[in-house]
Amino acid sequence: MRAWVTRCLTTAAVAGALLGSVTAGAQASPQGPVAESGRCKGFVEVDRHELRSPAHALYGTVVLYWNRTYQMNCVVTYKSAAYGVATNTNAYVCTKTNGKEVCSIDKGAFLFLAETHPLKSPGCVRWGGLATGIDGFSYAVNKPYGHC
Repeated sequence: MRAWVTRCLTTAAVAGALLGSVTAGAQASPQGPVAESGRCKGFVEVDRHELRSPAHALYGTVVLYWNRTYQMNCVVTYKSAAYGVATNTNAYVCTKTNGKEVCSIDKGAFLFLAETHPLKSPGCVRWGGLATGIDGFSYAVNKPYGHC
């Protein structure tokens, strides 16, 4: 009985440590890399969309930012799954200027996030992003023109 209790307590301690490290990583994801990159620094979040698998596993979060002073938008896809592992990740924001669509896109195999360059967008924007897990599955969102 004593060995069984010791084994259960050890298993619980290991599980708690693992959960603590996962929680710490998930919390660090939106803050560490953003501070390093900073393209959207000074922008205000106006919309977000979580990228979830059919089983509701979180692969990432795509966030649309706005800077009122410069009338610019910026989009960041923050990875949750495969955080710190180079996997296909992208972010984009588009607007129409003089009847032509202009986009800012960031795509590639990134460790933490994909982040567009700020895009002058005094009108409506179309935006989205994609995150891929280490399992090779990708989840994306493509928002239609809005936020006019």
